[in-house]
Amino acid sequence: MHITDFVLARVAEDERRAKLGVGQGDEDWAVLIEDGDVIGDVGWSPHRVLRACYATRCLVAAAQQAARRTGPGDDRSDPHDWLLGFRDGTVAALRPIAEQYADHPDFDPIWGA
Repeated sequence: MHITDFVLARVAEDERRAKLGVGQGDEDWAVLIEDGDVIGDVGWSPHRVLRACYATRCLVAAAQQAARRTGPGDDRSDPHDWLLGFRDGTVAALRPIAEQYADHPDFDPIWGA
């Protein structure tokens, strides 16, 4: 799996969960512990998560667009990245985003920031 596929899959999961929370009456989400007590307001609303998903998709699209502008042997591309299937910094640009999901079973440790 390429890092872009991984990030976009996680964004889709976040987006799906956030859409379930839209219109539920409470704009802010709270963190619950097992006995049901609220331990704190995380300050995130479903709408904010949806905006973060949109922003992440825009970053992925920009990285992919930049990758298409370069090719093997281009002064701006690293041949090692091409051998691994990564282009022009796409992996470097998306590592901090992927790192948020490091506990996911599909996360590849090579993507660690």
